[in-house]
Amino acid sequence: MHIPEVDHVYSGAWEAQAWQTIEHNVRIFRGETIVQPSPSYEGLWARDTMIIALGLLDGGRADLAGRLLRTWATYQIRPDDAPGDYVLLNKQRLNWAPGEISCPDRAWLQDNRGGLATSVYVGRDTFPDGTREIYSCHPDPDSTAWWLIACRRYIEATGDTLLAVELREPLQAALDNLVRRDSDGDLLVEQCPNEDWADHMRRHGKVTYTQAVWYGAVRAAEPLGLHGPNPDDVRKAIRRALLRRSGPLDWQCPRDQSTRVAQDFSLLILHGVLDADQGQWLLQRLDRLAAPHGHRVVTPAFRATRMGPYHFKRGEYQNAGIWTWLTGWEAQARAMAGDIETARRLLASCFCPGCNCIYEWVEPKRGSRHNPNFATGAGSILSALARLQEAERGVVRAASCPIDSSG
Repeated sequence: MHIPEVDHVYSGAWEAQAWQTIEHNVRIFRGETIVQPSPSYEGLWARDTMIIALGLLDGGRADLAGRLLRTWATYQIRPDDAPGDYVLLNKQRLNWAPGEISCPDRAWLQDNRGGLATSVYVGRDTFPDGTREIYSCHPDPDSTAWWLIACRRYIEATGDTLLAVELREPLQAALDNLVRRDSDGDLLVEQCPNEDWADHMRRHGKVTYTQAVWYGAVRAAEPLGLHGPNPDDVRKAIRRALLRRSGPLDWQCPRDQSTRVAQDFSLLILHGVLDADQGQWLLQRLDRLAAPHGHRVVTPAFRATRMGPYHFKRGEYQNAGIWTWLTGWEAQARAMAGDIETARRLLASCFCPGCNCIYEWVEPKRGSRHNPNFATGAGSILSALARLQEAERGVVRAASCPIDSSG
């Protein structure tokens, strides 16, 4: 892996670039503070907000994190919302066209109450400010789960339980929304294609990434004063359905499954689905993601025509490109497992000589960088730097062993 000098982690240059990238994206919308993902992604984006908020908490900016978390209660789906405030892109379809776009009806609002919109538009020519986008056909379950996780982390970081009191009703509605996404009663969340961050990979059914975040949300319930499933039961269900001795499945549905290696498997470690020994074993599988300029988000890459609705070439964007915020997740997992050197190398791959900001993604072979000033990547990197500093103070995990799929 080609990387810049790792001395920058000690000089604070990485942290400074992360803060600069976030500050570049702070905006005021309707009297509330937001952080847009980047100048190319204006408005509010639920998943991105939560990852940024986690980075702010790890970096000591709890004030801004708290404002971001409270803001999203305004944009939670409620049965009495005006259907015209929403747009369903329906991009779960492989051969998608703009004619697929629709508006929900009141039955849809009732069925999906408690979830978070994918994004809230600001500055679009085609829709009024405040329009709430649903990228696929339902709210992205991972975005809703990340909100619960970030709220728990806020309380742990600040000791301020007032946020949980203020948001208890909407947070309970969010957890209830996720519980209803378990369509077959097996304690796992089911999803349609493209209902997570990988919104062109067409992962569907029981997606391992989504289950890891779902488990994190279930664990957040008790500290937030919420009622939900037993975390131990959810953890066992994940391990039983999706873990194999050969490694985790990427996703599984009744008729198909994927055995690709995905970088977001790192969250199985971060959220405690795996114990320390199993985490070490998983990280050996993630070594397969290595490319000249970092770790890819998935391997093997897809044929372009198997992605959708947009068909990316191998090494482009989600088709085995390098993403800074997923790199931050893996760097966190590596640091927590005691693999400090690889964590440093992964973080170094997010930066380049002469760059003064963080980019969204990097082409794995040539190292070309795309979408500058990407705040979501900056938030993930701030969290990774925090985990790295903790590891350097002596937090080391145990040795590896195979995964026991029995749960």
